Amino acid sequence: MKYLFAAGGTAGHINPAVSIAEIIKKRDRKAEIFFLGSLHGIENKLLKSSGYPLYRIAIQGFERRFSLKNIRSLYYALCAPSRAKQIIKKLSPSVVIGTGGYVSWPAAVAAHALNIPVVLHESNAYPGLSVRMAEKSADKILLNFEEAKRYLKMPKKAVTVGNPIRSGFTETRASARRRLGLRDSDLLLLSFGGSLGASVINEAMLSWLSETGKNIENLYCVHGLGLNESEKYADYAKRHALPKRFHILPYIDSISTLMRAADITVSRAGASTVSELAASRAAAILIPSPYVAEDHQTKNATALEKKRAAILLSEKTLTKQTFSDALQVLIDSPERREELRKNIAEFYFPETDAFIYREIASLIMNNL
Repeated sequence: MKYLFAAGGTAGHINPAVSIAEIIKKRDRKAEIFFLGSLHGIENKLLKSSGYPLYRIAIQGFERRFSLKNIRSLYYALCAPSRAKQIIKKLSPSVVIGTGGYVSWPAAVAAHALNIPVVLHESNAYPGLSVRMAEKSADKILLNFEEAKRYLKMPKKAVTVGNPIRSGFTETRASARRRLGLRDSDLLLLSFGGSLGASVINEAMLSWLSETGKNIENLYCVHGLGLNESEKYADYAKRHALPKRFHILPYIDSISTLMRAADITVSRAGASTVSELAASRAAAILIPSPYVAEDHQTKNATALEKKRAAILLSEKTLTKQTFSDALQVLIDSPERREELRKNIAEFYFPETDAFIYREIASLIMNNL
């Protein structure tokens, strides 16, 4: 079978597509997998090491003000479905799978016109623009959040299957803590702002560690600065005499083990991060980025907060005091931590891989 993935724009769109491609390869040994992306999107960089052929069309986003770029964007949008159709005809895939980004919409429209099944996967609690535009052309819409159905015009097409995540998150909490050498009485605090870093999380966490955290004797901490922020805080631990049990790192490699072992986790609220937190049964404080498209992270965090599955702190109103208060509540209350862990586990789907493949395979078989 041939599978064509249409994804681009951000890692949050590419990574789920690559994960679904790996799910397919494990179950269909003869699978031929291709990707469709844009000319200059991050997919050109992220897919280089994957080995998957990447076909490209010209498409880009619109600015919120009048500009010459918007005229070009409109031209690309009008031409994109026909250009996608040319590639789809050439490849003749059994199914087209869109995971977000501008390229998902023209690919879905073109595939639908050619009577090729279309599957969309939406990782966020609020469906992105490309999914909302493409849902009419889709045969099936796979969701990570059940509440995303509320925003679809055709919710009967949707089924909640979860989000494919990286390996390593099935290790037991006890095993992860043993591997890290933690005692039952030790409290592990994990914090990070993504691979590139988030200055608001760095400022809040490092300030709290130097003023309050270093006085808590059984507290251990691993904080990831992010690659864009690591130089700024390179010697922070030394300058503020932080204890050796606090590890301030440019980038965290063993995130799955740490997330499973942590008593408290502080992070952003991207869809992949939220899914990994759910798989880890984490007691989490979420500080969503307000700068992503359609404020997706805040909507993800709000979905968890409504179910008492995480503590949500807004970046726009964050202060030293509100951050310290949120941490102190979880430090002082094992019961509150356990409540968060129990509730966030409801957002984890252990059979995600099987569910996703089943839905894709059934569409292909029904179209033969």
